[in-house]
Amino acid sequence: MIQIPFPIYLLVPSGIFIFLVGFYGWLKVKTKENLIFFGLSVLYSLWSLGTFMMWQCCGNDAKVIFWDRFLYLAAIFVPPIIYHFSIEFCKIRTQKVPLFFSYLLAVFFAFLSRTDYFVKDVFSYQWGCHTQAQI
Repeated sequence: MIQIPFPIYLLVPSGIFIFLVGFYGWLKVKTKENLIFFGLSVLYSLWSLGTFMMWQCCGNDAKVIFWDRFLYLAAIFVPPIIYHFSIEFCKIRTQKVPLFFSYLLAVFFAFLSRTDYFVKDVFSYQWGCHTQAQI
């Protein structure tokens, strides 16, 4: 049995807090920047939830792989949405093509992360577990 360190349990309240901050920002003023920031907070919350669940399932390789792929789905979209937020916040209107390709690349890797080419096996540490990257 793997002993889960206590700070891992802080992922759930921090994920809820991040979600609530984004939701509050979206409720306060409904601008494009706030909507994108809310999307970012949802992604971070899903990432926290996936990490917590992955650690809770250490010892069951199939569940660890499922939850790791779940958190990768959120993590893959973090860079394009941060880029999107940055260009909207700075009012840069000339970056539509790079923004489109950043989301397109994220979608490609989102599909790839579902396969054994991306993650396949589980490596267990004394303090937890994680999947092993492939290729």
